[in-house]
Amino acid sequence: MTDAKTYWKRIDYALEQKNLTVTEMANTIGYKRETIYYQKRKNQFPKVKQMEAIEKFLGFNPLEEENKYAVNSEFVEFIPYLEKAEDWKIRAIRELLGMPDKKTEVEVV
Repeated sequence: MTDAKTYWKRIDYALEQKNLTVTEMANTIGYKRETIYYQKRKNQFPKVKQMEAIEKFLGFNPLEEENKYAVNSEFVEFIPYLEKAEDWKIRAIRELLGMPDKKTEVEVV
């Protein structure tokens, strides 16, 4: 089960990745920034409606158990570089990591 401190850390990390502030989130979801800062400082969970608004704003549920491929992954920083990489660089990375060739066809089950 996720505690409030972890909940807020996940939110902070997601906001950092999106280059947003708690104030911007608060304004967008319709809550006072003071309310969110108070809850964060006191390690309190928000009320259910506020949690739902935060989840919708972030695009994921900070209460869910951490997934190593989720937005708060330590490898997230590499994604923008991989998205811009030329094909030969991606092939080289695959080879360095011992990855199989990229699948080009989708199998229908």
